[in-house]
Amino acid sequence: LLFFLFRFFFLFLGTSLLLMWLCPKPTDPPYVLIGQILTLIYFSLLLIGIPLVGLSDSYLLNYKVK
Repeated sequence: LLFFLFRFFFLFLGTSLLLMWLCPKPTDPPYVLIGQILTLIYFSLLLIGIPLVGLSDSYLLNYKVK
């Protein structure tokens, strides 16, 4: 479970940093395609990943050690 959370965090961080790097670039064909792909990944992480992190967080709060 923690592996999933760390993977989500670093994927979200890397996507955000790459989008920040891409912003000042000119609108040439390779940059446009890279930007579209990164934007798709970014918003899919927001719409799918954050609710999953919330579910896993509530699972960890209710987890009882034997």
